[in-house]
Amino acid sequence: MLSRSFIILDSIGETTERNLWRSGIKDWDDFLKVRAIPRMGAERKLACDVQLKEAKFHLEHDDVGHFIPLLHRRDTWRLWDMVKDDALFLDIETTGLHDSAVTTVVGVADKDGFKVLVRDKDLDRDALLDVFKGHSCIVTFNGSMFDVPFLEARFGDLGLDGIPHLDLRFAGKRAGLSGGLKRIEKAVGIVRPDEVEDIDGYEAVRLWKRYERTGDKTALQTLIDYNEEDVMNLPKLADIILERLEKEVYLKYANEFGF
Repeated sequence: MLSRSFIILDSIGETTERNLWRSGIKDWDDFLKVRAIPRMGAERKLACDVQLKEAKFHLEHDDVGHFIPLLHRRDTWRLWDMVKDDALFLDIETTGLHDSAVTTVVGVADKDGFKVLVRDKDLDRDALLDVFKGHSCIVTFNGSMFDVPFLEARFGDLGLDGIPHLDLRFAGKRAGLSGGLKRIEKAVGIVRPDEVEDIDGYEAVRLWKRYERTGDKTALQTLIDYNEEDVMNLPKLADIILERLEKEVYLKYANEFGF
């Protein structure tokens, strides 16, 4: 989708981008091939050509950092094809939302599988830095509003400023999927195992407190299982949401104009 995106160009918004698609200019190569664009002056066209040639260079060299400042946060999803192979899926559990709340479990997944960090065992800043290192994108559900700020408030700077963050809560809303994670999962046909189906954030706090108070390892394992389900459903949900967004934003014009 990125090579079809013209909103990375100065002074081009979504309306102009749609007009370009409608006119049959489906991607950067098409734009560069034509000498003139309707309702675009020659000087502006030349400036856009320079930007697109630079963008092509950075895309060919997998330089995600070049595109981050060029896209509004709501359009980070357009980088998906570029970053998905090295994406890190993240979800955390805490003792609540209050200022004194602490992180109990951090679950992550990448192409190597699921990993969990647990408070008072192996969860610390160094472990988090190691987990985030080498990933091209962070994927969460509401993590831009909660998970990442919560972690950075407790553990300090984790070096995430230059990494794209795909928050599926907001991407999903743009794709017509609103509500909490479990509600959206049900709406798209993702089914959780019976063992964790009825667990929610409130119960997750209770499980941790039971483990902390009594040492109940079963309670801790149930909490980890619940977190793992949250994390491992994110890649499935990302694929569904990103396909819907591409259809909504681009493919309807492709179908209409036969390209």
